[in-house]
Amino acid sequence: MGSLLNESIKRGESHIALAEVMHQKCTKRKRKRKSYYRIVLSFFFSRSWEMYKSLILLIKGKKIIDAAILVRSLCNLAIDLAYITRDSNKKEVISIKYCIEGDKAQIKIIKANKDDIRDLDSKIDLRLEALKKNVEKLKNYFSLKYPNEASLNYPRLIIQRAEEVGGYILKLYNMVYKGYSNIEHHNMFFGQDYVNFTKSEPILSPEKFEKSDIYRPEFLLYLHEWIFLMIMMYFNWEYRLNFRKELSDRIKIHKKAFEDLKKIRQSTTV
Repeated sequence: MGSLLNESIKRGESHIALAEVMHQKCTKRKRKRKSYYRIVLSFFFSRSWEMYKSLILLIKGKKIIDAAILVRSLCNLAIDLAYITRDSNKKEVISIKYCIEGDKAQIKIIKANKDDIRDLDSKIDLRLEALKKNVEKLKNYFSLKYPNEASLNYPRLIIQRAEEVGGYILKLYNMVYKGYSNIEHHNMFFGQDYVNFTKSEPILSPEKFEKSDIYRPEFLLYLHEWIFLMIMMYFNWEYRLNFRKELSDRIKIHKKAFEDLKKIRQSTTV
């Protein structure tokens, strides 16, 4: 691995270690406050931390395409976090709606496939009822706590959320999320690089991806690092953990790394 890639991995491992310290400090706090925004933010923090560890393992194992799928999932979290926090006065309200819509989506999936799921999960009926009760509980809480926000909805489509936020988040959706969707859904635009069309035979090690800017391991790590640092900043601010200077210094180093990354860009595109 090149020096730039090694440096990216080392920074990632350092961020993961800092996240562990932040988590410990958060959980040791004596004063606890129930907050749906904190619930959602904690989920994003834990999940992005977990994905960062997996991403580094995949990069070290040269599983670049699988690493790109992880980064796409992280982009989803980044878009949702940006949507939830775009109005600081409504982040709690929108977080409740986020929780409600998540449970409703699960209910819809289970209802449509309950008989088939029951073959694998004998407790599916209990889980379905628990989800229904939780949705009703959240709806009742929402209507009592925020009667003036009855018309507020959480957009179902990720493109709607990205467009409402706009700016760099919309660029993230257009440039990265949509591009990596070709991998996630295994359409033939992506699949053509795995096949020798002349011979109708598989290609086991496609070289094209190694030459593409958006599939470079350095770019994948850079993108994940940027989103993870953003989530850490939100987490630090919400829980008042006093890591602002530490995170600010890391962001400065991250920005400098982008200049180094631009130097190795190639003109090949997918």
